[in-house]
Amino acid sequence: LAEELTRKYRNITFYKHYGSKAQALNFAIAKAKFDWIGLFDADNIIKQNFLGIASNYAKFCNKQKVECFIGSYRVENKDFNVLTILQAIDMFQIREAITKLGEWLGEANFHGYNGFFKKALLQRFKFQPYHPTEDVNLSSRLMTAGIIRLPAPMLLTNYNAVPSLKELWYQR
Repeated sequence: LAEELTRKYRNITFYKHYGSKAQALNFAIAKAKFDWIGLFDADNIIKQNFLGIASNYAKFCNKQKVECFIGSYRVENKDFNVLTILQAIDMFQIREAITKLGEWLGEANFHGYNGFFKKALLQRFKFQPYHPTEDVNLSSRLMTAGIIRLPAPMLLTNYNAVPSLKELWYQR
């Protein structure tokens, strides 16, 4: 797919065949031409006005000299079963509440996906190869370094809950 898109579109200029997700992200960051880089998981579904909202956050962050903002997410259950309900509880009820409490205390460890980062920030804090939760790892390292990570609750994506243990295995 990447090879096909590279031939068709000018803004897609690279393709990396092997490696971990972290290695691919570091490779893409090095090739990126813009100041802001958005990071998403393959199962994130963005809303129609998502990029307009992200652009407004980027303008605000530029004025405030903030180097990243991280959006919110909701679980989308197409199939209701025990597994999808547990994912919704984990993603929304537990993580959402802990994130809100952390925001209130000023110590939230936001995830890194569904977020936008200054290219220079991601070049300083490269993704660590073979780390199973690269987004949480990045967020933790930014928090430890005292980097402000602006919560962006209006920047909302949906996350597809997987309906079977087999699909959950392949997703992870």
